[in-house]
Amino acid sequence: MRQTTGPFQLMLVGLVALVTTVAPSHAQATCDGLGCVECSTDARCSGFQPTRRAARWSATVDAIFLDRSDPSSGILAFNTEEPNERLDANDFDFGVQPGVDVSLGCELKSCWGLEIRYFGVNDWDDSQLISTTSDDLLQFNAAPPVFVESGNSIASTFASRLHNAEVNITHEVCDWLGLLAGFRFLELNEKGLTSLVDADSAFAYGVTTSNQLYGGQLGAITSLWCSECFQIDAVAKAGIYGNHSQHDGLLATNAATVVARGSDDRTAFIGEIALTGSACITRCLKLRGGYRLLWLDEVALATDQLAVTNFNDGVGYHGSGDVFYHGAFAGIELCH
Repeated sequence: MRQTTGPFQLMLVGLVALVTTVAPSHAQATCDGLGCVECSTDARCSGFQPTRRAARWSATVDAIFLDRSDPSSGILAFNTEEPNERLDANDFDFGVQPGVDVSLGCELKSCWGLEIRYFGVNDWDDSQLISTTSDDLLQFNAAPPVFVESGNSIASTFASRLHNAEVNITHEVCDWLGLLAGFRFLELNEKGLTSLVDADSAFAYGVTTSNQLYGGQLGAITSLWCSECFQIDAVAKAGIYGNHSQHDGLLATNAATVVARGSDDRTAFIGEIALTGSACITRCLKLRGGYRLLWLDEVALATDQLAVTNFNDGVGYHGSGDVFYHGAFAGIELCH
C-alpha cells in the first residue's frame, strides 16, 4: 500500500482550517445568502454559494486542470543480467490534464438547497520506452515471476480516467457557514499495455482495473472573505464509500494467451477540499476560479496489479491503493 501521509496531512490541514475559521469581518458584514449581487457601492456581499437565499437557481461551468499523483515505486520488469535496465511504475508521470466540472443548484425552501454536480477527466496517460540488451533474460515481477528473452526495448503505456457525480442537500447555518449532506458516485478506470520491441518471441502484458465507489458524504461550506464585488469561499467534503473494484490481467506469447482476474467489495474513502474566488460581472454573472484537492483511498490501480498476479492459477487482485489529485479550475457562475 502506498504512503498516504502527504495527502492525508493536506486534507487534515484543510478540514481544520474550515472548522476553525472565524472571520471577524463577517461579524460586521451583512451577507444575505445565495444570489448574484449588483456591483455597486451599496451592494452587500453574498455568503457561500450553494445555499444563499436570494437566487432560485444557480449554475456553474468550470474548466478543471488536475494533476494525478505518480504511481508508487515498484519494479514491473528488469533485465536479470543488467538490472539497471528496468521498468519502474514510478517512472510514469500522468501530469496535468483538462476536464469539465458543472453543477446546478436550486432553492428548496428558506435556508435549504439542492445541488447536482458532475466532473470528469478522460486523458491521463504516459508511455515509457526502456532500452534493453537483446537476447538477455527479462523478469516480469508477477507472482510467480514470468521470464522472457528481451528485444531492443520494453514499450509500456498506462492510462487513467475519472468520472464523478453527486447530489447534495445544503443548509445555511449562518451568513458565513453552511453544511451539506449527499450521495456521491465516482468511477475510476485504468489500463496498461507492456510489450517487447524487436524480440525473437512476441510478448505482451495487458492490465485493466475498474472502481465504482458509491455512498454518502458530509461537508462544510464557508465564506472566508467578501466585499462588494469579490468573495472567497471554501468547501470540504468527506465520506465513506462502498467500492466494487476488479482487475483483469492478460499475458500473451507466441505459445499461448493466459488471463488472471480478481475482484472485491470493500470500504473506501474520498476527501475533497476546494478554495474558490469569484468576481461579480453583472447581477447574474460571476467569473470564478480556484484550486481543488481530491484524495481516494482503498482503490485498485493498474500499476499495483502485476506484483500480486498469478498467471499459473489465473488469479490476482490488489485493491488497497490510493491516489491524489490536485489542480486549478476556472469558469463562470450564472444565477437567477
